[in-house]
Amino acid sequence: MLNALEVCTVVVVGVMVGVEFSVAFVINPILNSLPDDSLLSGRAHGGRMLGAVMPVWYITSLVLVAIWTVAGWQEPGTNLLITAAALLIVSVIMSVLLLVPINNRTKTWTPGNRFRAETTMVFYPERGTSKPLRTELSCVIGERFPAREVSASLSGDAIRLECKVDGDRSVRAFIEDLGIAVALESHGKYGSSLYDIIDFEVVR
Repeated sequence: MLNALEVCTVVVVGVMVGVEFSVAFVINPILNSLPDDSLLSGRAHGGRMLGAVMPVWYITSLVLVAIWTVAGWQEPGTNLLITAAALLIVSVIMSVLLLVPINNRTKTWTPGNRFRAETTMVFYPERGTSKPLRTELSCVIGERFPAREVSASLSGDAIRLECKVDGDRSVRAFIEDLGIAVALESHGKYGSSLYDIIDFEVVR
């Protein structure tokens, strides 16, 4: 019985690691070579599919490793199983806290889709008499491009957003790895501005 559990656990965890490896080193390079619209559609579809499957796969793997650890507690190699279980727990926590929110933002993003967002602008450093400025934007999703085009210090991809508010128009870049949008252009009744980001630092 224990042998069957060991084989099942190795197969489930091994195939999961293989899928993660193929996404990082096979699927992503293939998608990155596609035209922008196809790239964004492919990533959106992949996000929907893997976003539904991978959490269940991670948890199933963790449960199998935990059962194997308990069932084979007196067997050699228990320390390795405990280490594997701990690494899987860290992976699940990081996926829930970091990857799932980013995936949820972008999995439905396809070129031409529209969405509405509320923004709050505050002065930094704070000014004694200033108040937060809240606006509601209407945005159209554009093409995907390398985030390093926004700033050389950024990695991953960015998504172009064309937004409107009260007759004014702005172009923003959603930095996928960070989950934030950066203004690139603004056009309104008082003129137009182009923003050149010289340095970029994220403080959490």
